[in-house]
Amino acid sequence: MKLHLVRHGETECNRMMIVQGWVHTPLNFRGRGQAEELRRQLTDRKIDINALYSSDLLRAVQTAEILNQDLGLEIHLDPRLREVKRGIWNLQYIPEIREKYRKLWERWDSDPYNMRPPLGESLKDAEKRILDFVKDLKKFHGSRENILVVTHRLLIVSFKSLFEGVKVSRDNFFDLMLNNAELYTIEI
Repeated sequence: MKLHLVRHGETECNRMMIVQGWVHTPLNFRGRGQAEELRRQLTDRKIDINALYSSDLLRAVQTAEILNQDLGLEIHLDPRLREVKRGIWNLQYIPEIREKYRKLWERWDSDPYNMRPPLGESLKDAEKRILDFVKDLKKFHGSRENILVVTHRLLIVSFKSLFEGVKVSRDNFFDLMLNNAELYTIEI
């Protein structure tokens, strides 16, 4: 089975470097355009998408709706595809988080895979949701199917860690991230 992982289009929070986590934020004008461009790319690549799953957070849902315009599939909303929960960092400006929570940020910066902000979760924690999601996918879909999954930046890093055997570290963390409305395919 191939999972075509898509990071949602840009939001104002992305543009302004504000942590979103589990907060519902809409796509901005640029984000809608990014999703439209990705929709055209998917059409040009002629990938036979068999199912479409999306995080239930607004920015992912809006991206999925745009991508689905040519597919005409049911969009399965799944909270297990939400971004890694950022807890007390939600809706805060990243440079201010670095100052206000200096010691926590240093732990995050040195070990992004295992560090969990207060009231949040780590990338490692999020892998439990991903494994549960994939287990259900395998129940309902064949091994040769193409599944489009609209989700979030850090969750995609966790997907890569799980299914590509990449050990997430400070050295490769930013290289593993996708840009807004970028597609990455993995086989499970």
